[in-house]
Amino acid sequence: MDRRIKKTEKAVEDAFINLVIDEGYDSIKISEIVEIANVNRSTFYLHYQSLSDILYALENKEAANFAEIAKIGHSSLYELLIDFCDQSTKDKRQLQAILSSRGNKFLAKIEVLFKKDFQRLISNYKKSSSESYQYIVKFLIDGFFGSVLKWLENGCKPSKTKFVQTIIDFYFK
Repeated sequence: MDRRIKKTEKAVEDAFINLVIDEGYDSIKISEIVEIANVNRSTFYLHYQSLSDILYALENKEAANFAEIAKIGHSSLYELLIDFCDQSTKDKRQLQAILSSRGNKFLAKIEVLFKKDFQRLISNYKKSSSESYQYIVKFLIDGFFGSVLKWLENGCKPSKTKFVQTIIDFYFK
């Protein structure tokens, strides 16, 4: 990809992320993004058709990052959630923007990527019917990433190890 294209897309995405975090997704206008990103409106439309397109592009980038975690083959739920926290802090503001602006599509992508891992790892804590696991996995992923958003907003406090252990204790003890 051309360096200028990357630079423009990064400027637009950074402006979008900052506006979502500062003002909320529903308050953003394309005119604000182009002003902050210092690009023409016509340039914006060469890359994106709407605010949703920016969000979709960010979701895809972040899902690709999490897909790398899926390849690891974790031996415990604790290890998997620690890796989730590590990834969450790498692109902290991007993930905050995604999760705080209707992150349902992103969470659905995560669920598809990790469904089998979660079912396998959850079975170490709770035995349940295979039919029930779909609900447990959905609850765990949605709840965990809702908690991650709050954890990121609080400056990643407590430590990731204490945070993950608190989540596991809540769900499974």
